Amino acid sequence: MRKRLMLTLAGIAAMVLLAGAANAGVPCAGTSEVIATPDCGAYCPASDMDIVTVTVVVRDCYGTPLPGVWVVVDPIIEDADPGPGYRPGHCFCPGEAPDSCQTDVTGTCSVTFHQFGGCDTRAVDGGDCGLQFSAVSEGVELGPSNRITTASPDTDADCDVDLQDFIFFAGVYLTDECCCDFDCDGDVDLQDFIAFAGHYLHVCP
Repeated sequence: MRKRLMLTLAGIAAMVLLAGAANAGVPCAGTSEVIATPDCGAYCPASDMDIVTVTVVVRDCYGTPLPGVWVVVDPIIEDADPGPGYRPGHCFCPGEAPDSCQTDVTGTCSVTFHQFGGCDTRAVDGGDCGLQFSAVSEGVELGPSNRITTASPDTDADCDVDLQDFIFFAGVYLTDECCCDFDCDGDVDLQDFIAFAGHYLHVCP
């Protein structure tokens, strides 16, 4: 009986070790990170405003950094909300997303995005102008990233800044609408109008 018990325990220990070995060196969503910066910024399809940097740290389930693995980073474009007050989320210019990078010795790599518009003012998520990113490494989904606030003169997310965007801007002037608060100071004022005017008629490169 004692011998049988010892053999059973040894078998369980072997399975645990094998399971652990299977997870070593494999990207793990629970220990990896996807971080987007800055927390707040303004973006134009012509790529002449701010830049989002998405940094990915890839680790296995033991927390060991994984160097030399490829990561594909993509914005999370939320489903359209056909309800009242609907405005599209974001528009990324052709070739801008997704993007990829290879991790360094610390398991870290970064990509940048700046050719996009839109700001996601839909009531379905509180109208916070938010944007998140996801990453995939060796078939494992990582993230999502933290949620950043994105303003844009391309308010309707069609990858150009035109009359429709100006009409929206005029309607939210002197409010706290995050979509047109280009300097992230909590209001839409003269400085934001000057910024909008400087990007009028801009399109993807």
